[in-house]
Amino acid sequence: MPHIDELTLMMYSDDELSAEEAARVQVHLDHCFHCRQSWERLTGEQHLLAETIFAADTSLPPLELDSLTAAQIEGIAILHRRHRRRLLWRAILGAGTLLAVAAGYLIFWQSVWFHWVASAWNSWTSRFFWGSALWLKDNAGDLFNVPGPYVVALPLPLLLLIGLLLLVNIRFLPFPPSRLQNREVD
Repeated sequence: MPHIDELTLMMYSDDELSAEEAARVQVHLDHCFHCRQSWERLTGEQHLLAETIFAADTSLPPLELDSLTAAQIEGIAILHRRHRRRLLWRAILGAGTLLAVAAGYLIFWQSVWFHWVASAWNSWTSRFFWGSALWLKDNAGDLFNVPGPYVVALPLPLLLLIGLLLLVNIRFLPFPPSRLQNREVD
């Protein structure tokens, strides 16, 4: 019968073999002097290694970083804090812009807005209950009956909001350029 390879002996000593395979290896070790010596040497090395590892002092020395590593860690932390602040300011600026546009629209263009809403509401309420099922088709002109000079005022807040959002996104880049971008690595 051929000798058992070292991998099988390691698996046997670690109890990783199935019961059937372990029984076969045990029978072979009982009859083969060479394999039994290999197995005893392997288990002796494992015990020595375990004693050496566990006998050592397991307390870790205090972690002391050199100044360059500490500065790099601090720099990364600063970048993360800046990124978090930028996100907060973007949210605040976006909400403020939206409120300012809505307030400006209601304050400065309220006559246009209310004139259009009032005419659409009057048209809708006067003909809804008494009109046909195709009322919208018949009266769509009244719903969008906005006086000529005020037509420009209706999409203006939306265009202003889009412009401010573009300005914010151009001013605050989502990923600022790295200071290490054009440096050569040794």
